[in-house]
Amino acid sequence: MSNPRKEEKDNKMIGIWRFFRETEGGWKWQRLSINKVVMAESRVTFAEYAACVEDATQRGYQPQPSQDKLRPTFAPRSYNRPYVAPRQDVVPRVVSQESGDKRAGT
Repeated sequence: MSNPRKEEKDNKMIGIWRFFRETEGGWKWQRLSINKVVMAESRVTFAEYAACVEDATQRGYQPQPSQDKLRPTFAPRSYNRPYVAPRQDVVPRVVSQESGDKRAGT
């Protein structure tokens, strides 16, 4: 005798649903296994993304709410400092082996 709860869990974990645009611009879907092998795919190309998702839903896709973006719990000190542009009035120093330390352009 089969366990209905286990079957329900197995159906949810079947794999990954992938929605993508073809080079011609139409939308298609694919259902991939955990190993990324194509198990099923749409036979037609859809002009609208919503129509593609609707077709996948009729074939077992269950839309999930998107997750919030993860943010680091702390930021390194350098991220907290404001950007300071390099000074334009400083003349770079040029060091030559012959004459030692000289200013550029002199």
